[in-house]
Order: sequence, then structure tokens, then C-alpha cells
Amino acid sequence: MHKILKSYQRRLTNLSGNNKSLLLLRLLAEQHIDIHDFNFLDNHPSFKIIENLIARKTKTQLCAITDSRDHNSNEVSKRLKRLQRLDNFIFEERGAKDLYVGWPFLRGKFSDDTLVRAPLMFFPVELTEDGKHWNLYLRSEVNITLNKSFLLAYAYFNQVKLEEELIEKIFDDYDTDSTVFRTELYQIFKDSPIEFNFNQENFIDQLVSFKSFTKNDFEKGEKTGELKLFPEGVLGIFPQAGSQLVPDYQDLIENNSIPDIEEFFTSRVLMESAEKQEFSANSFTFLSKIKEEKTFTPFKLDAYQENAIRAIKMGSSVVVQGPPGTGKSQLISNLIADFISRGKNVLVVSQKRAALDVVFNRLKEVEANDFLALVHDFKNDRKVIYEKIASQIERLDEYKSKNNGLDTVQLERKFLKISRRIDQITEELEEFKFALFDELECGLSVKELYLTSDLNQPSVNLKLQYKNFNFNELDDFLLTLRTYFQYFSRFNQDGYLLEGRKSFTGYGLSEHKRLREILIEIPEFVEELKLSGEETVNSELTFEDIEYFFESVSSTYDANIRYQIQLKEHNW
Repeated sequence: MHKILKSYQRRLTNLSGNNKSLLLLRLLAEQHIDIHDFNFLDNHPSFKIIENLIARKTKTQLCAITDSRDHNSNEVSKRLKRLQRLDNFIFEERGAKDLYVGWPFLRGKFSDDTLVRAPLMFFPVELTEDGKHWNLYLRSEVNITLNKSFLLAYAYFNQVKLEEELIEKIFDDYDTDSTVFRTELYQIFKDSPIEFNFNQENFIDQLVSFKSFTKNDFEKGEKTGELKLFPEGVLGIFPQAGSQLVPDYQDLIENNSIPDIEEFFTSRVLMESAEKQEFSANSFTFLSKIKEEKTFTPFKLDAYQENAIRAIKMGSSVVVQGPPGTGKSQLISNLIADFISRGKNVLVVSQKRAALDVVFNRLKEVEANDFLALVHDFKNDRKVIYEKIASQIERLDEYKSKNNGLDTVQLERKFLKISRRIDQITEELEEFKFALFDELECGLSVKELYLTSDLNQPSVNLKLQYKNFNFNELDDFLLTLRTYFQYFSRFNQDGYLLEGRKSFTGYGLSEHKRLREILIEIPEFVEELKLSGEETVNSELTFEDIEYFFESVSSTYDANIRYQIQLKEHNW
């Protein structure tokens, strides 16, 4: 199960050139810093940072926050501040910690000419400041690992199968000496299908500056299928989750909450099916639970849109989907209007600018634009937003006057009257619906009985008896009734020997036992008569009559017993 989830998770990995964990030709000013830029800023060579990370030292001092004697230190400090802000912003927005030190770096091309310039390893870190210095902390809750994006890309583009152990390898327990660590790292890849030039430069305790390339220059300088390792290091943002689903898979893997994949999907299907049936069966239940006078929707909407709005107001989470023109933007506009009319603050976000414009323009139609702020660029749109806020503050008295005016009072009164009439009509229709679809009385609804009945067909009046029958048990009852009539047609004939027989209805177990004993004695009695030479018992009763009598009584007795058992089982 663990392997299956890992396999699904890897399929979400971005293997394109947009993934900075695969192709980093130049450092982005706000996202990356060359580790070699810290060379002797804190009186230590830049490789000391890598040594401390390999040694699993919790804290590494980088540089002073401000240094009146060193301009370079101050510039690096500013970049660290920007990087820290970005790291915190990503964590607040996505819940992900994507700050790593990548070292050393691979350059070259895969066998299909796909460019690669990627770190071989990732050290999870965090930036902090103590008032005087910037410090780099090694995060203990995350493992030191190989660059999985590179490994998966190598396997994909070079058509090589990699072992699970290599992809999931962690280095928390490896040697803390940097030279021994690099020797062990070299041995790992020497014994693996991955081939690259692990040259002697990487065993020197020194980093080199991270060189920037244009795509054309880099492509011209590298050969197909050749990869070479360089002692470069970068502190920066390296997202490990190419999809928002990756953290979900990671949570399932870490908590081991799915023992069996088939059982998991089966349970989800059954759960979703039950939820769908419940929502379908009660698709309008929300309409009666939220008063009409508490709903403020200035745009036209159908019953399903109204139900979605009221479901949301009751605290439910709703996903609305559909092709263009099906009313999604109108539903969103009604939701916004309803919430802001009750003093709520509403934030609407979208990946597409056009979608926000549609909603904003629709709300302008009902003159709500003074209370809306459209933000496409948080820097350039500030002025307009501030002007709107200032305008609202200046017009407070005007708003109060409008809200307390005679027209407003009459409008609210009319709105309240119509809303209560709508609730009354809705309640009446709900009662009709309940009566039409109620199946509690006999297992079928009135609507179904009406649609499936035919007045021209033979019928039986069960006005008083129908409550004793449930449609779900009708088949069993008909089978019993059919059996009973078979016996009835056999025994209820003119001239039948036992036509005027005594009923067994009131007999108990003792009587039944005695009857059984008598029935057993009858064949013996007939045989004795035959042996005595008698041809008949008397002038009217022959031996054949007695044998027929025995068979009939036995059958009737057994049928009676079975019938009474069935009556008790069904409480009839």
C-alpha cells in the first residue's frame, strides 16, 4: 500500500523545465542566494556552511544583520530578509516549507537532450535572526534527502529503472565528517544505474560561485547524455510539491491510514454514493430551514441556486460546477450580496482575471461597487481602494439617512410581507410533497400507486385491510396465499369425504399430537381388515376410500401446520 501511494505521489512531480529543482540556469533575486556569497562574511569559508549541515549542526551563523564596515554583508542581509519573508508567505498561503540548501549541482543533458542543472541533495533549513546575526537552522522534522525530481527525471528521460531504496534514501544517519560523507555519497551512485562525473573538485573543501547561463549558451556547452557534478551550493526556495495533492498523499503515507487501496476507493465510492442519494432525496430541505426574510439575493436564481445559497448559509461546503453560461457567476454574485447585506466581509479569489471582472461588473449593476475592491495588482490597485474607503467614511451620514428614510422603511415592510408569504406557500407545497412521496403507510407512495394503477383492470377492495400489508412483503404473502388456494381447490369440492369436517383451528399442540397418532394407526387398521378377508368396511366405505381419506387428512394436517407457522412468522 505504501508503494502504491508513493507511485501516485511521484506522478504529480513536475518534470518540465519550469521546475527549479531540475533546471536552475540563473538565481532569482528574491528566491535564491549563492552559498558562496557568504564566503568569510562571518570569518569562515562558505564551505563551512555545508560542513555544518553534513555534521547535522542545528545552528549555523551566516552574517551580521547590519555591518557598518562591510557593504557586501549588508546587501546579503537584505536578500536574506526578502527570502525569509517569501518563505513565511509560502507557509502561510500553502502550509509548505520550501526553503532548502541544494548541494552539489549537476549540469548536463539527459539522453533525450533534456537540459538539467539541479542540486543532487537537499538540506531542509529555516532562516532566523537573533537581533545581531542571521542564522541557518537545520529542520529536524524533515530528512536530508536526494533530489527526487532529478532522480525521477533521470529515470524517465533516460529510460532507466531506479530502485525504491535509492529514491527514498535519507542521510540523517550517515557519517558527519564531510569527507567521509562525500565518499559514501560517491559509493551510492557508483553502485546505482545513475551515471555522472563525480570528479575530484567535489572532494576539495571549497565551494565555487554559482555561474549564470542563458538557455542557448547552456545548451551549446553541454553534450547529450553527459552529466557532471560541481561544488556549487544554493540557499533558496525549491518546492517539493508540484501539485496541491502532494501534501495529501504525504499525509496518507505518514499516518498509514489506508491499509488497502481497493478498500479505500470502495469505501469512498459508497460514502459519496450515500451522500449523493441523501442530497438528491433532500435536495430542497434547505429551502424550508432558512427563512426567506433572511435571504438577500438581488439577481434572478432558480431553485437549485437558491438551495446552494441556503446550504452555504447553514455552514455546508458546496462545490458548484458547470459549463459557461449555467449561472455560476450569478450564484457567486448572489452569495456576495447576501453576506455583505448582513454585515459580513467576503473575499473572492480566482486564478483567472476575467472571472473576477464578470462578478465585479455584475455587482455594479445593483450599485454595490462602492462596497467592493477589485484587486488585480496589490501594488497598483491600492490607490483606488484607499479612495473608496475614504469615500465611504465621508458618506457615513448619507448612508444613515438613506437607511432611516420613509422609502427604506416601506421597502423593508413590503419585503418582509412577501418573504413570509413565500415561506407560507413553500410550507404548503412541502406538505403536499411529503404526502405524495410518503412510503411509511404501506411501502408505496401515493404518487407511485396512482401512476402504476389502472382503473379498468380487476381490483379488490382493501380499504380496511391495506394497512396490514406492506408492499415489500407482498411477494411472500402471495406465495403463501397461492399455496393455500391450491389446497382449497383440492379439498373444497362437492362430495368430498371430509367436506363437513371439524375445523382444526382451535387445536393446540396436544391435539395435534393425538391427531398424528391416529393418522399413523389408520394404515395398520386397513391392512388388518384386508388380511381378515373383508372387501369393504361397510356397504358405503371401501378400502380405497379409507386410503384416500388418509392421504387427504395427512395433507390437510401438514398444510395447516405450515400455514400456522407462516402466520406466526409474519404476525398475521
